[in-house]
Amino acid sequence: MWRRPSDAKSASPEPESYVPPAPIAPRAAEPAAPVARDVEATRITHAISIRGEISGGQNLFIDGELQGSIHLPESRVTVGVNGRLKADIEAEEIVVEGQVNGSLTAGTRVVIRRTGRVYGSIITERLAIEEGAVFNGKVEMVGSGEAAARRPSVVPQPAYRTATP
Repeated sequence: MWRRPSDAKSASPEPESYVPPAPIAPRAAEPAAPVARDVEATRITHAISIRGEISGGQNLFIDGELQGSIHLPESRVTVGVNGRLKADIEAEEIVVEGQVNGSLTAGTRVVIRRTGRVYGSIITERLAIEEGAVFNGKVEMVGSGEAAARRPSVVPQPAYRTATP
């Protein structure tokens, strides 16, 4: 238990001198990420299934199913944990947390997170694969600005055959 000292000091406390804190120096601006747009991404949620082609100029977050192709050469495409794609993707930056079957062509980088699974070819300047991720395919590392020029021109045909009556 705390006890008050039994000194014969006065009952009123002495004023303490105020020392202001040292000024904080402003931090230097960090370099912007390759895709430095503050535009909110368009979202395709887990309850949505799309067949076809997506193109445009805005970032895209896919957490649903998609069959077809994505052409967003100046944007970021993120495949969420619930995302299931059978598609070829062309974007400035591609982040995979779900599953993608198809070719990925990125202007600057491809990131496969630990929950990600990619089955297909990758053409990019930089590649990051986290521990625990699955990648089965071919990688072609290219110099700055060469990814779009080396995009596969022929889309591989499906391995199945249709039945004839």
